[in-house]
Amino acid sequence: MMRQGLLPILLLCVVSACGGSTGHQEEFGADPGIEGLPMEQSVGDVPVAQKPAPINIPDDDIPDVGGAAPSDFNPDDYSAVLDVTKELELHDSGDLRVWVGMTGNVPEDDDEMLRGTVNFSAEEGNFARITPYAPDFKIEPDGPQIMRIVPSGSSFLFTIIPQKKGNFRISAKVELFDNPYFDGVPIPKTTNIVSVVVTVDHTQNLMNALRKMGKVAGDAFLKFWGAFVALIFGALLFVIRKFIKKKTGFMGDGMESSSPDEEDDE
Repeated sequence: MMRQGLLPILLLCVVSACGGSTGHQEEFGADPGIEGLPMEQSVGDVPVAQKPAPINIPDDDIPDVGGAAPSDFNPDDYSAVLDVTKELELHDSGDLRVWVGMTGNVPEDDDEMLRGTVNFSAEEGNFARITPYAPDFKIEPDGPQIMRIVPSGSSFLFTIIPQKKGNFRISAKVELFDNPYFDGVPIPKTTNIVSVVVTVDHTQNLMNALRKMGKVAGDAFLKFWGAFVALIFGALLFVIRKFIKKKTGFMGDGMESSSPDEEDDE
């Protein structure tokens, strides 16, 4: 009987304990978690990994006038312009220049240069990585170059040296970035292709060959006459020594030779 009386009391205690715990949680909120750690942390307090310093861009002392900042410009308000020397002779050097800036500030065309262009929107990037495409030429400096885009325009000059004669297609790839770290996926642009003519000047080649032959012959002539003069001087010294020996009897080695008269007297 006592056991049957205690069972309802135990059930009542369990129900009371559950109800009290629930009320306590509603009053103080969620579980505070592990001791020593804050329950909440504002977004501004979360440490953010620092980015590396931006890449040093040549001529970065250009006044900051906003660059190609997002605006209401038309899609063709900015341009990348490729200028290449129109005609070259084999192994002579020419110019390959890439200019990037606002379309209204494009430099005047040069009759000695071929021009290719590509337009882009100001919203597509503030920084450009430029890679010339001229596989049949030696390019200096080698590799892509970077620049900051400004409305007034900035350019980079490459030197190209043809390796064989013919007609060659040249262009430039311009990759647009929205940050000075040049990370992320760029927006690629390619200028129009221009055709450069490389010729061979046979007269100049003949003159160069004659000049080389003359240099080789001159070097050989100098070597021959050097040896010949040395031989002549050696022969003269030998004759002079014999003459002095005959007249003075001096051997040249600290000894005196006996004269023929002395030998007869003996």
